[in-house]
Amino acid sequence: MEYKNKLAFFIKACVRDIDCFKQLVKSIKEFNRDNIPISISVAQSEYEYFQNCLQKLNIECTIFIDEEIAGKYCFSNDKFQQAWTYQQLVKLNFYKTNFSEHYILIDCDGYFIQDFYLSDFLYDNKPCLPITGHTKAERLPMTLLYKEGAKYNSYNIRSVTKTKGFFDKSYPTLTLDMPFVLTSEYVRMFEEYCLKRDKTFLDMLNIEPGEMQWYVDFILSCNLPYQQTTAYFMPFHVHAQYQIIRLMGFEEKDFIPNYLGILLNKGYVKDIRFKPSFIGKHIIRPLLEKYFKSTESRYDL
Repeated sequence: MEYKNKLAFFIKACVRDIDCFKQLVKSIKEFNRDNIPISISVAQSEYEYFQNCLQKLNIECTIFIDEEIAGKYCFSNDKFQQAWTYQQLVKLNFYKTNFSEHYILIDCDGYFIQDFYLSDFLYDNKPCLPITGHTKAERLPMTLLYKEGAKYNSYNIRSVTKTKGFFDKSYPTLTLDMPFVLTSEYVRMFEEYCLKRDKTFLDMLNIEPGEMQWYVDFILSCNLPYQQTTAYFMPFHVHAQYQIIRLMGFEEKDFIPNYLGILLNKGYVKDIRFKPSFIGKHIIRPLLEKYFKSTESRYDL
């Protein structure tokens, strides 16, 4: 298969997320050291708006149309055609454009904070996947709030997902962090796998509404080549988690040693960019640093 690019960004964008979108693409432009091309997909009705927006930002980007990628059936009144469903259908069908052999799937609520390179996402021509054994809300410090087996028993990391039950082969229960690299050939293989079982992407999302989980489970079940990596972005999936980290005195620069960017789940976190806390930075953090020194522990700050 011939592809226009080896690696590209792919963003499913919409007007309601325009502030997050602008922040994301500006951060890509600022830190994109290997000039990885950017592509987005928008609804036909929003095409001109985004075209003008990108021109004003002076950002080069290839714009695709949702309806042309995933079909107008995405916008029917069927109960499975909610916004999150059709967005996932667009992401899964993007490989059919042949725009890129691999594409970095990234949502608008993340942004980069340091330089990145093609080698961060591809290793020996294998896609780098931030696969983890933890579900999104079980990350520290959220274990203080989410009690396994009680109200939030769905966050049990050993639970068998509906996606996992669909495949024949046994493998660990794992998930993916956003952003991650989708490989066009892998998605094509997954669609063929579905069609042989008289299923479409829409049918699969009806079984389990998560394109990320379907993708990682298919890769694991088929032993497809990939390079294990840690999460690219520091994830904040709930507002309480975000506030706890702020109160510990963290700033954006504190995430740079370990993360390329920050993700603030726009469905739950109120800010679109990480904001340090005055109390955390000037009161709580100095107290923590003083205590740390008093324990005669290593202190490199």
